[in-house]
Amino acid sequence: MTKTQAYGLIGIGAVVTAALVVLHLVLPTSASWAANRALHYAWEGGVAILAAGGATWLLWPRPKERRKDQDRVKARRRLIGLMATILVAVGLIIFCEVHRQLAAEGMLKREALPQLEAIGKALAEYKAAHSGALPGSLADLVPQHLQAGQLYYAYRNGPAASPAPAAVTKEGEEPSYVLAKEPPLPPDVKKRRENRLLAYLRAGHAWAPLTAVLEKDGKAHVTGDDVVRAFEKQMEPYK
Repeated sequence: MTKTQAYGLIGIGAVVTAALVVLHLVLPTSASWAANRALHYAWEGGVAILAAGGATWLLWPRPKERRKDQDRVKARRRLIGLMATILVAVGLIIFCEVHRQLAAEGMLKREALPQLEAIGKALAEYKAAHSGALPGSLADLVPQHLQAGQLYYAYRNGPAASPAPAAVTKEGEEPSYVLAKEPPLPPDVKKRRENRLLAYLRAGHAWAPLTAVLEKDGKAHVTGDDVVRAFEKQMEPYK
């Protein structure tokens, strides 16, 4: 690789990298989270294709120079270019995953955690009024202890906030938050580990694989959505 080709590769790489960073920063669009996740993975695929194209160009056989020292210099440049291409591609993938994670976490902390804390207070009021018993579903807290809108996460359908339904009905949209009810134990299992969760946000309501949960001690926090998958397998509508 000549000096001119090396400088050209650096210039093109800088422009493409900047364009990819800006492109990911303007994501997500106003589409659903499923569409935005698809765009995210398409972006990552584009990075991989561009990196593979750059590596192929760098490794493509070229006519040898008459002098071996010139060949060695060009081979060294190609090796440095290949390593730089790989490092930039890996850095871009790391950047996009961190950006997606922070964006999703910010939305959940801003909107879901306050709602879960309000649900926790409503559940405490319900238990005090019903001799320590929990309701059959969070919908039972409406309207005495909660407003219907507090059961619907604003960003459940995508990055554009969606208004909550005026009421919780079986014919309408199911609540975003669910009581963490354990499925029955298998016959060969006598005891399970104590469940610390009281309620949670359904999985799939964020750009990254994250959700928000409310623990029995009243503390709400953001966590991976794999934490609630076991509950969702046996979840009934409107629980």
